[in-house]
Amino acid sequence: MSVRGIVKNIFPESLWLYLQIPYRMGWALRRYIDRKRTAEDIITKAQKYIPYYQDELSREILNDRIEALRRPDENIFLRRAEKEGWKFPGLYGVDGTKYSGAVIVYDKEKRTEHTRELLKLCEWPKKYKFMKLDEFLGGGEISRSDLIIVLMPDWDIIRLKKYIARNNITNDVVYGIAAMREDEQYLDVFSPVDNEVVVDAGAFDGATALRFLKWAGDKIKRVYSFELDPVNFANCEENLRDVRNKVILVKKGTWDKDEVMNIDEGGSGSHLSSDGGTRAELTTIDSVVKDERVTFIKMDVEGAELKSLIGAKNTIIKNRPRLAICVYHKRRDIYEIPEYILSLVPEYKFYLRHYSSNGWETVLYATCE
Repeated sequence: MSVRGIVKNIFPESLWLYLQIPYRMGWALRRYIDRKRTAEDIITKAQKYIPYYQDELSREILNDRIEALRRPDENIFLRRAEKEGWKFPGLYGVDGTKYSGAVIVYDKEKRTEHTRELLKLCEWPKKYKFMKLDEFLGGGEISRSDLIIVLMPDWDIIRLKKYIARNNITNDVVYGIAAMREDEQYLDVFSPVDNEVVVDAGAFDGATALRFLKWAGDKIKRVYSFELDPVNFANCEENLRDVRNKVILVKKGTWDKDEVMNIDEGGSGSHLSSDGGTRAELTTIDSVVKDERVTFIKMDVEGAELKSLIGAKNTIIKNRPRLAICVYHKRRDIYEIPEYILSLVPEYKFYLRHYSSNGWETVLYATCE
């Protein structure tokens, strides 16, 4: 038995918990110092690529991400939205046609500040009210046409869930909110070219492929849509059934080699995970497109972007396609991805754009034009 196990057996549970406090505080301090050192290392490396960014907006967004590394603050990107005068159509992942309004349940007033500012930029919901948790648990009035938005820590969420179950409340509940400019993402930096061949890595439900078809019009030749999640892939088959003459569906994820791995199924957030309960096939972009003259590669693959770029190495070197690569899933993506792209083709130039009210949806655009 370990020393820790012996001590735990000797002392009562309450004293054992008390003795753990210095250990836990030391662990938290070490973790904080390690994260701070890592953040400064990432920042130093990301700043090396500032000369490659082609406009002031790109440099401002890079500075936003650097600030977020130094000082985590959900309002950093919301201020960007306010500065640029964005208007969000609604809340991410929420069907605005299902509810006429929203009730935002919270524990502390300070926790509502971000949400209050965000809702001012949203076209939906136009009607909403804030309600303290105690009022909600005391029978606060909500309509069946109200979405319930929850802003509180886990231990209060447990109380709220029990109350909802006990009172047979059937309204949908979401935990925190964000908003996005999905219609512009991937399409607001480049113009279509003749015989456009697009690789859509991370197709989700096929909506992005449809947007590419509309964007390029009669200039589009083909879209390769890669999706590893079986539920998402079935949705792709349904949503793209009328354009299959232009779209090649690939029921695999993109990677640096052929492999089978576990995934966590999670809608738009499906990702590779050793703990996942679903097996999925992975492959390389090079092996699928072969000698096709690819003109555009888009990637939103939940942290597998760098591996997927490695698997597209030959295609990138040979065709020099324009790239739209998400760089927000992993902290090091902000420098590792531009670093790898330039190692393949040093002539690439970069743009950076951001599309959400929080830290999601930062996209690196690369072009040799």
